[in-house]
Amino acid sequence: MRKAALLLFAAVVIATGCNSTEEQPAVTVKTSEASPNTPSTEHVKEVQIKEPTTSDILQIRTKAEEVQSDIFVSDSAWECAKNKEPEVAVPSAENGQFDIYFMCPSYETREKVENHLTKAVTKASAEKMINDHISSGLMAEVSGRMGVAPYEGVDTLNWNKSKVVDLHIKQGQAAAVIQVWDEADQEYDTYRATYIYEGGWKENSLDFVTAQAGGE
Repeated sequence: MRKAALLLFAAVVIATGCNSTEEQPAVTVKTSEASPNTPSTEHVKEVQIKEPTTSDILQIRTKAEEVQSDIFVSDSAWECAKNKEPEVAVPSAENGQFDIYFMCPSYETREKVENHLTKAVTKASAEKMINDHISSGLMAEVSGRMGVAPYEGVDTLNWNKSKVVDLHIKQGQAAAVIQVWDEADQEYDTYRATYIYEGGWKENSLDFVTAQAGGE
C-alpha cells in the first residue's frame, strides 16, 4: 500500500532475537482451540511449525499488500455492478469530505472485511486497520454495513523490487527489515515488519523507518 497509508495505520512493534536469513528449523508456538469436552472453553497447546525464510516473508508482505488494496484502494470494493451507481452510505455533506459508498457483498460487513484482511495479516492488525480508517473518516459502519471512501492517490512502492535485509526469529515471532523501491522518489524505503503465527505466519505490523537515495 502507499507510503502515506503505512505511516498512518501501521503500528510500531520491535522484536529482538538471534539473526537468521536462511531457512530455519521448526519452532514451538502456542495455539488456542476449543476443548472437545467443553466447547465454550479454549485450551492452549504447543505445536511445531517451520520458521519463515526471507522468501516466505516477502510472499506474506506481498499478500498483505494485496488484501489491503482490495479493501482500501480498489474501486471494486464499492463499484459492485456495471452501469449502476454505487450506493452512498455517508454523503459528503455529512462528513465534510467526500461520499462514502457501501461496500460490495463480498465486503459488506465488518466480519467479511476482517476475514479478507486476515488472509495475510493478524486479527489484531486487521481490527486496527478498520478502526483507524473509520476514525479518520475513510470508512463507516452504517446499520451493520461497511462503507469506504474512494481512494485518491498513487501507489509508488514497488514490492516486486523488495528485499529482506535482516530477519530475527525468537519465541515464535519474526522481525524483519525490508527495503522496497519507491518509483516516485527513486530511492529505497526501509520498513520494519513483524510476523506472528496465527493459523499460519501473518504480518502483525509494518512501520516506515527511513529512505535511502540511490539507484537500483
